[in-house]
Amino acid sequence: MIEVAQCAAACGVAVPESHVQQMLTYTRNMVPYASSMLLDYQARRPLELEAIFGNPIRFAVAAGYQPKRIQMLHSQLQFIDWRNRADQPG
Repeated sequence: MIEVAQCAAACGVAVPESHVQQMLTYTRNMVPYASSMLLDYQARRPLELEAIFGNPIRFAVAAGYQPKRIQMLHSQLQFIDWRNRADQPG
């Protein structure tokens, strides 16, 4: 979340630290559920990685910020997505 806020700041949008902390608290208190990305993965559908990760990363980089952790997560998810769909029968 801190890196997301730093991306936003690089793009000219201020995200208060209190909001970051509030989102982390909400996340910790959430009831477990299957996210849309998990459902796509389980159904071997393409993950929406460009919309969720790729585009925001490109905006941040264009603004001069390198979100290294988010880039790493994006790369790992790209591999998992590729592997998951490559292993499909047929």
